[in-house]
Amino acid sequence: MCQLFLGVFFALIAILMYYVILQYEDHKEVPHYHIIVGVMSARNHYKQRQAIRDTWLAHSQTQANISNKVVVKFVLGKKACHIPPEDRLDPYSCERWDVQVSDWENDITVAKVDNTSPSIKQVTAIEQLTFKVHHPIVITKIGLLAGDTMHLNYKVKLVDSLNGETIASAVFSDSQPGLPQEGFRYRAVENYLLPKHFEGTIIGEILDSEITNSTNTTTGFNIDNFNIKLYNGSGIISLYASDIFQTNQTSPVVSFMFKVYEPGALKLHIAGKKLRAFEWGESMELENIKVTEEFIEKNDMVLVNVIDTYRNLPLKLLKFYTWMTQRYMFNYTLKTDDDCYLNLENIVERSRLILDEGGSKQWWGQFRRNWYVERHGKWSERLYTSSSYPTFGCGAGNVLSSDLVYWLADNEENLQVYQGEDVSLGIWLAALGPQFIADAHWQCDNRTCEPDMYNMPELSPQQLTNMWQNKMKCGNPCGC
Repeated sequence: MCQLFLGVFFALIAILMYYVILQYEDHKEVPHYHIIVGVMSARNHYKQRQAIRDTWLAHSQTQANISNKVVVKFVLGKKACHIPPEDRLDPYSCERWDVQVSDWENDITVAKVDNTSPSIKQVTAIEQLTFKVHHPIVITKIGLLAGDTMHLNYKVKLVDSLNGETIASAVFSDSQPGLPQEGFRYRAVENYLLPKHFEGTIIGEILDSEITNSTNTTTGFNIDNFNIKLYNGSGIISLYASDIFQTNQTSPVVSFMFKVYEPGALKLHIAGKKLRAFEWGESMELENIKVTEEFIEKNDMVLVNVIDTYRNLPLKLLKFYTWMTQRYMFNYTLKTDDDCYLNLENIVERSRLILDEGGSKQWWGQFRRNWYVERHGKWSERLYTSSSYPTFGCGAGNVLSSDLVYWLADNEENLQVYQGEDVSLGIWLAALGPQFIADAHWQCDNRTCEPDMYNMPELSPQQLTNMWQNKMKCGNPCGC
């Protein structure tokens, strides 16, 4: 109770200080900076932020040639996800895994025929039924819509979506029709354990072209009257398909069956839901206290109104741009992450040589071009339908001219958020035709260390400290 009171107290103090600062800024001259640096940071990355404060940020504040030209802000989400990590659909979002107690001892059928809706004349071909596993399962059978097997040869296979590897497959034909169940025919496959977070695709293929136009004599159903319903096993898996499908007669419509692996462990997980929620709530109160204290003490943090998760990074960046344009005048903004080394002196000096101060639509950095759109895994993209992204900057360090930032801030409410802040930025700015200024001194990863590089990403706090000590000792962050 005492911790809760302190958390509320510090939160109120932070809010009061925030509004006092706003009132003060409304009555003073708007400061102008050459570069504003936004460091994307997670709420619980205390060590990462402190490592930056102790190294390149502290140094920049002591250098007369840049201290009044650059301002650095750590950008955090104002709110933490209220759902315990064990109860989320994935580690990257704040979406609840809604799993319920069910009869998990028997096979669970994913697709079933529901012929009770006569107004539905066709069914969509589920030629590629993609799913994600939230608790380990065992695939037992794969199936095909019964009407498809007449005078045709089909192959149905289970594929690992991340690497394209075929895990199991079965052929359906007149001589190998499989066993009928709920409008489909199923054939058993070697039991294969699929772990939590596995992403798979069930794919149907036609093996020959001898196609006839007839009613299925085995089931008595005409394929044009099928209504297919999908089931996720009370939340055990997620299925990326609609509830109602439409197709022509010759398209393969696929399904599969699975068993829940160790259902007893899952029931224990469900039973512990309330306790986890209570313990997570307490830990979030403590985190709020620490973030609020840090916010008050350091005065170098921006808390934007988003839930602090990976999937919200694009929105987090947009809201920082809006916050920045309302408080400062500036020539450029630099976006980086809290695991990055920066040589701000070098960046400021080189910017004056490379960039046209006052020029329009400038984007300075290292760029990824024709980058393939991932459909699965951490970087899965389900909204952007093209096979490749527009050109975008490496997120560990890139610079935008102020006109681009003001355009983003002005259009914040109308911009679609995609899977990551870097690709989102590329999509948003593509219509403006930015001037790409590629510079190899910006690093995309930490595989190559160069003495005169502007940045280095993917560092632990200790690695960052060691690099900066080398930089101060002999001028070479890569080693002395």
